[in-house]
Amino acid sequence: MMLTLALTFIALAIAGCTALAIFWPLSKVHLRDRHPNWKADLGKGNQWTWFLFGRYAQLKDNNLNGLARPAQVALWTIITGLGGAWVLWLLSEYFFK
Repeated sequence: MMLTLALTFIALAIAGCTALAIFWPLSKVHLRDRHPNWKADLGKGNQWTWFLFGRYAQLKDNNLNGLARPAQVALWTIITGLGGAWVLWLLSEYFFK
């Protein structure tokens, strides 16, 4: 049962990576083309957290929201999947030996 749940969490993280591979570049191109003043802010290394916590909503651009929301959900899906697999690994290592 533990292995099945761990593999499910890993599959969830892979699904998140797939969705991120689709929506992340689309969001970045939209930002580059429509909001050039935000490009400098994203180049400082905080682009993942900018999408992760939904700071893109400050721009009030419905088209960007439509592209960035799935990217945000994909990032949270990756974090949830890897976090769940990590917790199951810890449980298997320390409690089920």
